[in-house]
Amino acid sequence: MEVDINDISSKGLGVGRKDKKILFVKGALPHERVSVTPTRIGSSVIEAELDAILKQSPDRVIPRCPHFEKCGGCQLQHLSYEGQLKTKQKRIQDALERIADIKDVTVAAVKPSVEFAYRNKVQLPVRGGKLGFFAANSQDFVPIDHCHLHLKSSQTVLEEISLMDIPKELDTLVMKTAFSTDSILIIFSSYAPLSKSLVGFAKKIVDEKKRVKGIYFTQREQDSNYVFGKKFTLLAGEELIEDNLLGLKFAIYKDAFYQVNPFQVPLLYQHVMDLLDLTCRDRVLDAFCGVGTMTLLAARSCQEAIGIECVASSIESAKKNCALNLIQNAQFYLAKAEEKIGELGYFDKVILNPPRKGCESSVLEVLKKQRVKKIVYVSCDPATFARDCKILKSVYKLKSVQPFDLFPQTVHVETVGCLELI
Repeated sequence: MEVDINDISSKGLGVGRKDKKILFVKGALPHERVSVTPTRIGSSVIEAELDAILKQSPDRVIPRCPHFEKCGGCQLQHLSYEGQLKTKQKRIQDALERIADIKDVTVAAVKPSVEFAYRNKVQLPVRGGKLGFFAANSQDFVPIDHCHLHLKSSQTVLEEISLMDIPKELDTLVMKTAFSTDSILIIFSSYAPLSKSLVGFAKKIVDEKKRVKGIYFTQREQDSNYVFGKKFTLLAGEELIEDNLLGLKFAIYKDAFYQVNPFQVPLLYQHVMDLLDLTCRDRVLDAFCGVGTMTLLAARSCQEAIGIECVASSIESAKKNCALNLIQNAQFYLAKAEEKIGELGYFDKVILNPPRKGCESSVLEVLKKQRVKKIVYVSCDPATFARDCKILKSVYKLKSVQPFDLFPQTVHVETVGCLELI
């Protein structure tokens, strides 16, 4: 069948309509007419394979990576970068209008990033001593010797490691890079127990690759897809690496979350601080604080900053980062935001930076009841951002929406919304 494509889905699929059904086509772009073969026909949805492009989008480009068609890491390399930014802006605007019924706010143009070589975190499956990725929506292994998204320093070390004799029992390699100090931390992950060959391999890497400061091992749970196990063993080198961000030092630990795009994160965090417009009288809550980055940045300009996080390793990191920067007006609590927020008293201003699922409604109801003056919401999912704005809009006015492209070549986008008390 032939169909016109008019949108891109949240998974990067071309979206069209046929016989009053929504049709999804991998590889198709808006403003294209394509020939497709249906692979699944449901009551309201058709999934189809792309056969031919009959009318090509002016935004279509040749993907830089030869593995783009197979690898599941990128979804939009066939779309020009300008087209990617417009698509992400439209996705946020559509979500606000459709889900939150907010039509009086114009989403600003997405702040662009460097297009490639931006990721400071790498996670690669290893099969038979070869590094690679999994194909999209499958466990099919795709050997890859170069990824265009990795920081250049990370990619160089990966290419050097790929030429070494990688032990067959290694299942996954995770690499974290501190951009400002050009230092690297590696975690070996395997379903098998720690072996002498992995210990020797780790020591050889640390000895030969000066950027690599430390290597850990973790044994994965047999019934879990999560790459990290419950325990970590330091095999060689140092326990952590250190990064500099907006004048503060942050220790990057083995399993704690740290934003992946070092070119964009300073701009995003500075925008959050500008929106908060803190004074020395303000009491600030960072409700999903991670390793304390925004909590500590806020603490420099307010009376007191409180961070809440449900991941123990992140809270441990946040407390160490607080001490590292000699900050005395910040406190951190290991708890779920929905369970702790009601116990901490009144806050003048609040930072919300939840996981992809968004905030629990109970968190938003406490903020509405307290009538917090200002909420700055940092979201990695336009749909849950819009849903939460709908819950808040009876008490708060959404004043501005500024997206940042932290993930070029993928469908993901980071959104910063500012909500003020009506």
